[in-house]
Amino acid sequence: MTCKIIKRKFLMMLLSVLSLGTSGLYAHHSHSMFDADAELTLAGKVVGLRYANPHIRMLLEVVNESGQMEKWDIEMSTIANMRGRGVTLEVLAVGNEIVITVNPLRDGGLGGNYDRIHSVNGVMNMADGSNWSPES
Repeated sequence: MTCKIIKRKFLMMLLSVLSLGTSGLYAHHSHSMFDADAELTLAGKVVGLRYANPHIRMLLEVVNESGQMEKWDIEMSTIANMRGRGVTLEVLAVGNEIVITVNPLRDGGLGGNYDRIHSVNGVMNMADGSNWSPES
């Protein structure tokens, strides 16, 4: 009887550990909603920012070709990846005027996946992201 209880407890503990190890796989999504073959350059003002992992999210107010105001939801990489590209909290600050290229949503919605930032408040970014400084 004692051996059965020990085996049962061990099995329950093993299943618990295994389920913890795979929980992150279900939390992350695919990028298939974005059209990686299409690029769209947007110019607008940052009106919202969620500067947190697993993805930075930015709300960009853009005037479309018809002169109408649109709010675009831009998904970015992790904080560490974006910092490595020189894109910091200061670069993405609410109120900044940004020119950005995204891979748009496949369904035509007002959203996209970050590809690169060209300028912030009129300051040009290096093509490879090096030497970026919003103050320079």
